[in-house]
Amino acid sequence: MQHPLPRIASLLFATCVLSCSSGASSTAPADASPSTYSTKSAGMLGNIPYPAGGPYTGVTFRVWAPTATAVSATGQFNSWGKTAMYKETPGGVWNNYWSIDIPGATTGQQYQYTILANGSTANFRDPNARLVTHAAYIGGNSITYDPQKYSWAHTSATTTTSLNKLIIYEMHIGTFNATAGSSGTFQSAINDLPLIQNLGFNAIELIPITQFDGVRTNPYNLTDPYAVDNDEYGGPDNLKAFIDAAHAKGISIILDVVHSIWKASHDSSVYNWESSDSSGYPDGEYFYDSTRFIGHFGSRPNYSSSAIGFSSGYIANEMNMWVNEYHVDGFRWDSIGNIYNTCSGGIGKCQGKSGVSLPDGVSLIQNINSTQPGLFKIAEDITGGSQEQYDTLPLSLGQPNLGFDSQWNASPAHFFAKDMPGTGAFPIADLTQHILVPFYFSNGVGLHETNYVQSHNELTTPNSRLIELIDNNTTGAPPSLIALKKDALAASILFTTIGIPMVYQGDEFLDYSTFDFKTPLTWSNAITYSGIVALYRKLIAARVNNGTGTPGLSDPNINVFHKDSTSDVVAWDRYNLASSCTDDVVVVANLNIANTGSGYTIGLPCPGLWKVVFNSDNTTYNSQFGNIGPTEGSTFTAAKIDHDGYSYSTSLAIGKFSLIILAKD
Repeated sequence: MQHPLPRIASLLFATCVLSCSSGASSTAPADASPSTYSTKSAGMLGNIPYPAGGPYTGVTFRVWAPTATAVSATGQFNSWGKTAMYKETPGGVWNNYWSIDIPGATTGQQYQYTILANGSTANFRDPNARLVTHAAYIGGNSITYDPQKYSWAHTSATTTTSLNKLIIYEMHIGTFNATAGSSGTFQSAINDLPLIQNLGFNAIELIPITQFDGVRTNPYNLTDPYAVDNDEYGGPDNLKAFIDAAHAKGISIILDVVHSIWKASHDSSVYNWESSDSSGYPDGEYFYDSTRFIGHFGSRPNYSSSAIGFSSGYIANEMNMWVNEYHVDGFRWDSIGNIYNTCSGGIGKCQGKSGVSLPDGVSLIQNINSTQPGLFKIAEDITGGSQEQYDTLPLSLGQPNLGFDSQWNASPAHFFAKDMPGTGAFPIADLTQHILVPFYFSNGVGLHETNYVQSHNELTTPNSRLIELIDNNTTGAPPSLIALKKDALAASILFTTIGIPMVYQGDEFLDYSTFDFKTPLTWSNAITYSGIVALYRKLIAARVNNGTGTPGLSDPNINVFHKDSTSDVVAWDRYNLASSCTDDVVVVANLNIANTGSGYTIGLPCPGLWKVVFNSDNTTYNSQFGNIGPTEGSTFTAAKIDHDGYSYSTSLAIGKFSLIILAKD
């Protein structure tokens, strides 16, 4: 049923500034009530379908175009004619928005805006569209879409996860479950969610899934900030299906969002908006002025614009969209050092210029984080600038604190890549000073850091996986025993130190692929290295104390009490200072190529019975391992012999490049 009924409440339409042709009537009967659809459309931008099940069919279009003198909607609903849009003048004052009801328009129809501004007429995709055909200046169109249509079964994960038990799996949809000839999709990723669940991961961090340009290219080069990639990944409804399926398995979704740079090319929906590029604003009004728009990686959004930044601008509304329409459980903010500073947190130079602070970028982050108390909030800030120490401090009026829960800590990845290659011992100092203790910018709080052996950042060149670096393997040959041992040691350290552990896809079965946007994971490795998969499963279970009796691994405190530079053995206690000797877990690591003798002694913080929870040298994890040291599941009583400053101790053997977990029983 069609009817030219207006949908925007409290908006007084001014003069029709383009001739109304080739479409539905652009005016409404004098007696038509504007309130029928007002609740649905008030404050929304983009294409807004009439409510499903109502008496009328149609779509309202609303767009921000402050310098335009004429705007029209053109698309399949009017045979690509031009239906004029109106300036909105609530209270008699234009609010910089244009809108039009087009009765009879339906979802799934392609469209663009034709905008006359700054002396030029050009067509643009809708920057607020949730769905586009693809990112291209020629042939790329927005698509009308109803964000309320999807029927949710699980709007949140069925199991609530606390920050201290968060285990993150970093996933790139395009390569996670793909083939050599075609991209992975949300639906193909759903098929392998049971494997992620079975390993024990309770959160997936999705590498950006917004629309980007090209085929199997860098998803951080987003072109349509509100649109879910459609031509490769499957669009918004399939993303919702993926999140729904993950929630059903108790897996939270953390979305990687990019507000530090946007793609500045004609393929982008926000580039040169309204033909507004100039010497002062080289990429147009969605981007910063000429003194602040260029960062380390590209062009920066204009946080100082009330329409783009601030608490109710374009970026904040995008973040609200992911929460309200997609029910994501958290965000990982990409490169925030390029949000609060023009150049990587003020370190070094970008385009030959030193960094300049961006207070509006700070305010943007603070405003958004203040409205999301129940979400996981993680920052990527690996700049080392002076602002970084404030990333995880609680929001406080008048302070530069950003209120993130945690931030990426690249130190473990750096030192593993530096120290693990070859057959030599892992330096004790690098382990104890840079991996086992809270890094400087975490303000001494372990959970303020998210640790990883490697992330997509470390995997941008061929043969850069740690398992390959250890052997200097550039041929794709199977890993050596040393590589297997050292890689397992790195994973074991990751799950037993403080901080939130994160694993990049495929590490759990020694995949060799890198972040090249096209090479799929080799899932047959999950069978070939099923023992390594089991090792990850056991470590994750221990980390979250899932039937392992290891509550200390989720506790906030750590004490590195044993550092033997002769044998290259280190031991640390994970515990809760408030409940001494009730949940202590002792971790012992041999960083050397030589096995220790069977009488190697370490101190223990508590008396009584102890249990061997994990031994990475167990042949269960690989048939080539040595099975040196105590058997998993065995118990022993602490000897009343002083050692390492403790009143109790035990003696054991530790295999080469191995790690053992002992828990107070």
